[in-house]
Amino acid sequence: MTKIKTIPDGIRSTTLFLILITPAFTNLMEHAGSSIMVLLTLIGIYAFIQQGRIEYIISEKVIMGVFVLYFIFSLMMILAHNFLDGVSIFKLHIDHEIRMLTIIPIYYLFVQSRLAKGTIWYSVLAGAVASGLYALFAAISIDFSDRIIGPYNPCLFGYFSVALAFMSLSGYHFFYKMNKKLVLLPLFGFACGLLAAFFSGTRGSVITIPFLTLIFIFQIRQHLKSFNAKIVISAMAAIFVFLLFLFPHLYLAERFEKGIDEARDFIKNHERVNYIGEYEAHHLRMWMEAAIIIKDHPFFGVGPKGYRQIVTNRVNTGQIAPGIEIFDEPHNFYLNMWTSYGIAGLMILLAFFLTPLAVLIHAIRTAGDDDGSRDMAWCGVYLITGYMLFSLTGTLFNRNMLITFYLVMLAAILSVYRPAAPRAIE
Repeated sequence: MTKIKTIPDGIRSTTLFLILITPAFTNLMEHAGSSIMVLLTLIGIYAFIQQGRIEYIISEKVIMGVFVLYFIFSLMMILAHNFLDGVSIFKLHIDHEIRMLTIIPIYYLFVQSRLAKGTIWYSVLAGAVASGLYALFAAISIDFSDRIIGPYNPCLFGYFSVALAFMSLSGYHFFYKMNKKLVLLPLFGFACGLLAAFFSGTRGSVITIPFLTLIFIFQIRQHLKSFNAKIVISAMAAIFVFLLFLFPHLYLAERFEKGIDEARDFIKNHERVNYIGEYEAHHLRMWMEAAIIIKDHPFFGVGPKGYRQIVTNRVNTGQIAPGIEIFDEPHNFYLNMWTSYGIAGLMILLAFFLTPLAVLIHAIRTAGDDDGSRDMAWCGVYLITGYMLFSLTGTLFNRNMLITFYLVMLAAILSVYRPAAPRAIE
């Protein structure tokens, strides 16, 4: 016999509060993301003990399965490489991989809590605004002479802020339906998020802005005949013009100029042995070394520590210039998975991104406009595609804060547009 159970108000209120603070706290406070993830996981396990199982549809099972597969695959490959390298199989560093499993109790908790879409819109809006204001005041304090670091480093702060900017923007119709003037809120969040990214001086995050803007064009097409669409488009144009005029006065402009010069120098001279050591272009150099490793070890990879060992050996033997041996991975998540675990590692990573993305795209095509489910699915699309783009210049899931945000927000977004309410099973 099936019995519907209601989650206690105290648990639901705590869950809503944690969701509301997740983006802002994760991007601005060290270790806040990990603390929130632990709390949500423990509450989710407690809720499961109290409430019992629920019925999941096939898409939910597939997504959860991909996260479990990512963990199992990484664990098996780490054990295999430890054994082959003569390292004790008990010396495992799988903290990041274990975190992937927390999506199961967290998603369960969100489903049982019956999250409202407004909770997520206010959450990402607060995160974008908080990031922008923090970056502005921090930049003023240093007279705009350097990069804004955030709680960890400027790259993470920049990536995170761009994602929040577009996730906040995707809620423009939600706020407009409440009050036409409230459409200014997501636009303000969008401006704050982009401003934070510019002040961070992170080239990789800024380069993704045109691609995410293109995605937004597809989203706003459904509202082109509405007055609010004209406001949104005009405001976005004004924001981009402002940032364009601001760009030459920021440290970001200097970093772009330096990066272009180094890349041009590297492309022209990387094969000249007597030129070794004269260029930097660290990202291009690391990617080239990763390509060499992939050519030699395409199927099984060299393990999580193999990239740095091989690069260090090539530096010590004078084959390449020093400088990149200090990095543990090639600063590209796709190349990192391929060099570490072979072609299967790359396929696992792509499935990790593309499986929930496919579910959200299906929701966009089939969901109605009245309840805001389509816009919520777009919010998830920005989250996933943002991470896919950021992964081209970074190894995101080696960072706890980015793992936390991805898991928590993806679980929250997927939970609010479930096609049917779950049934508790005794």
